[in-house]
Amino acid sequence: MTAITYNSQPSILGLQNSRSSSAQSSSNNLTLTARKPHKFPKLVRALVRSYLVPLENVKNVEILVTDVIRLEDTGFDFPNLVQLELKFVCLSKQWDEVLDLLNHCPKLQHLVIGIYQVSLSNLFNHDLLRRRGTLEHLHLQMGLFAPVSSVVFTCKNLVVLKLVYIRVENTSFVDLPLLKILHLNFISVVDCPDLLQQFLSGCLNLEHLKVKIMDYRTLEEFQTLPKLVRAEIDTCVVPLEIVKNVQVLVTSRIYEQDLVFDLQNLVQLEFVTSESSEGWRDVLKVLRHCPKLQTLVISIEVDEEEAVLPYPHTVSTCISLHLKTCCVKDYKGCAFEFQFAEYIMLNANYLRTMKFLVSSYEYDDLLRRHDMIRDLSSCSKSSNTCTLSFEKSVNF
Repeated sequence: MTAITYNSQPSILGLQNSRSSSAQSSSNNLTLTARKPHKFPKLVRALVRSYLVPLENVKNVEILVTDVIRLEDTGFDFPNLVQLELKFVCLSKQWDEVLDLLNHCPKLQHLVIGIYQVSLSNLFNHDLLRRRGTLEHLHLQMGLFAPVSSVVFTCKNLVVLKLVYIRVENTSFVDLPLLKILHLNFISVVDCPDLLQQFLSGCLNLEHLKVKIMDYRTLEEFQTLPKLVRAEIDTCVVPLEIVKNVQVLVTSRIYEQDLVFDLQNLVQLEFVTSESSEGWRDVLKVLRHCPKLQTLVISIEVDEEEAVLPYPHTVSTCISLHLKTCCVKDYKGCAFEFQFAEYIMLNANYLRTMKFLVSSYEYDDLLRRHDMIRDLSSCSKSSNTCTLSFEKSVNF
């Protein structure tokens, strides 16, 4: 596959064949002035970051990533384009050009729009999406909680829908029968309190659900999702029972009152303990309900001065028979965290990796980090194949 990139120098074009070896790649590099028309018959992917590069030069690509659409870039077809990513586009200035471009992409399947400035009262308030029967992947990151039309929620060919910083208003119907991946990140909901329930009812083939909704109440009535495999949720919004059959679960908290059933299919779990909990002892209560768990990612939030608790007399089946990877996030080396790590290494017979993401303050303190590694390395391990890993925790 041949790829093209317009570099930081606005009038320079770089071309290389990505299948070539490094030596061949070097010999195949071309430096061309972008203002001159060039034809690249084998070009598949283009990354354009310049006002000085005409999109007509790359109109035959299959994948196009750009941050600007100009008037002179409109009026011709992109006959092969299946994936279009518009990054940091100012729609208040370029909306007409964007619409024209979308109307000239007959094979478009994958659309990503990231916007940093919006002055539109309603995005996609037209029949473009409804007429575009080829579109399968739609990712909108609007900024400033721009409103999005309900047209988005009735695109029956969509397989992937990702909405970030969107305001949803007056949406009374969701019909996405083919949708498999749904991300609702930082969504503001106005005048549609049952929006999430509508999504769950209108997306029965959903396999991956990610929900971070602002100004929303917990679901009381809900539709189960029989095909759901992965869920990233806040249990204050999405009840744990909705996702109890998933294989991968990422959540902020799991409360003891939620544990009235087992998570029979769960093989990977990531969550944070409550500051008011008993720390790692509460983690063990959760693990008793995860009989097949193989990977655990945990952040233990407790008072560092809390007294160390005695070890429980029993060991969960998932720890002794199934757990292969355990990761402690934001590790500070406090007694509670150390005791939990020691307990896991002592009882996980098939553990392969015990990973510690050390908080920045402790990691940068060389003496403190050395003491952590020394203490953890001295712990007894029931698995002969277990290796310890230490990395600096990166928080975004």
